[in-house]
Amino acid sequence: MRAPKGEWGEGFINFTSNDYLGLSRHPEVVAAGVAAAELYGAGARASRIAGGNHPLFSEFEEKIAAYKGYEAATVFGSGYLANLGVITALEPEVVYADRLAHACIIDAVKLAGAKLVRFLHNDMADLARRIDRPGLVVSEEVFSMDGDAAPVGELMGFGMPVMIDGAHSLYKPQTSNLKPQIYVGTMSKALGSYGGYVCGSKTFIEYLNTKARPLIYSTALPPFAVGAAIKALEIIERDRPYVRAVENADYLRSRVTGDGSRGVIIPVIMGDEEKVLAAEEILRENGILVAAIRPPTVPKGTARLRISITAAHTKSEIDKLANVIAGLTRNP
Repeated sequence: MRAPKGEWGEGFINFTSNDYLGLSRHPEVVAAGVAAAELYGAGARASRIAGGNHPLFSEFEEKIAAYKGYEAATVFGSGYLANLGVITALEPEVVYADRLAHACIIDAVKLAGAKLVRFLHNDMADLARRIDRPGLVVSEEVFSMDGDAAPVGELMGFGMPVMIDGAHSLYKPQTSNLKPQIYVGTMSKALGSYGGYVCGSKTFIEYLNTKARPLIYSTALPPFAVGAAIKALEIIERDRPYVRAVENADYLRSRVTGDGSRGVIIPVIMGDEEKVLAAEEILRENGILVAAIRPPTVPKGTARLRISITAAHTKSEIDKLANVIAGLTRNP
């Protein structure tokens, strides 16, 4: 049976974290969060619509919209709630979603009462075959269990609005002016804090602020989370920790898989569920935390170790992980 996993105590090297840029424990990020809590209190005390909209929200929204290259943004309680808010507010007749899109996207489509059409992963020819009417196209910027990226430009070529879930973004600067109409992000991974947001046109964001039920009927994020996220974004622009994260991932990939992709999520597919659970235990016995991922989170027959590399990992830590995995491969 699946059960929640948490801290195992001192002395473990953690390769399960989504804290890709190592900012959750960064002293400046923590200090900014504490300062926000001292100024505004531990909690927001109400929904944003009903008086819980402390000034930090506007500051973060302006900064994240500018960084991502959009006119405006709005903050939700989590990335999950942001996806629910967008899709249910739009009330689309049909949603075309990548087969590996996150569970919250599927839940949002169900709540919206839309027809769900799932196309093969990153397969534009399959998407083209399945389109029978205009709708909303949804995919992920980086897929959480495989670490590969969606072909956003190709998705936009179908002439329909595109929504991209960027939960696993490394917050590297934009290298293209080609952006989806709707971008959903989180503050709970690379920004090291908690919360979600949506970027888009000013008109669309104003629409969400009056229509999105998860925003209207949920207590707002606590000040600590927003203050910490603001500081994290400043550090990313200043120090570029995403460069270190990618370098670390490339180093491990050169030793473990030989895969030439650039993602920091590295899956080691083992297939058999018992085998991957045994591998997780062997890694833990060696002081290494790596999550064993099994169906229904991933398709049957693709049980895997999901390795998450961060900017905070050292080369010696990565070497230790690679050596243990090499032993697992030699002795399946």
